[in-house]
Amino acid sequence: MTKDYEVGYRKPPKHTRFKKGQSGNPKGRPKGHKNISTIMKDLMDRPVTIKQNGQERRVPFSEAFVHRLAGRSLEGSPRDMIALMKAIHDYMPEVLAADELPKTIQIEFVDSDGQGRPADKSRWKDCPPGSHAYESYLQERKEREDKPEVIAAWKASGLADKDDETPTS
Repeated sequence: MTKDYEVGYRKPPKHTRFKKGQSGNPKGRPKGHKNISTIMKDLMDRPVTIKQNGQERRVPFSEAFVHRLAGRSLEGSPRDMIALMKAIHDYMPEVLAADELPKTIQIEFVDSDGQGRPADKSRWKDCPPGSHAYESYLQERKEREDKPEVIAAWKASGLADKDDETPTS
């Protein structure tokens, strides 16, 4: 080795350095190899078939995902409500104007009957239309209307709503 070049910190020997025009990673990333963000983008753009109002439609996966999230949040799923609000906050902040938002949100937890309905049957009528609990409420109400003796006993018990002619509990 000649004295004109000193090997040391940040000074590798000349024979180990990259040659002019040679890459430090000659093989490089294999062609066609996708990273996770490319895979996710492809998935979100992939068309899927959804059924909406009795009609089948082909929409991007991302649109179907948002429809499902919104539907579940309307059914009363607290996790999906939170996820939908976060998505609206992140992607549509103008929808959530600060002066229109409530300062507090009150959440009432009720005991379940194990089938997704409130254990207290008088709360079934307060559930969202189309939910399992609301359908059960309508079914019980229909069954009571068919039995006049049940209605009479219910009215005598004092459980009747003032504006309702059928029992609610």
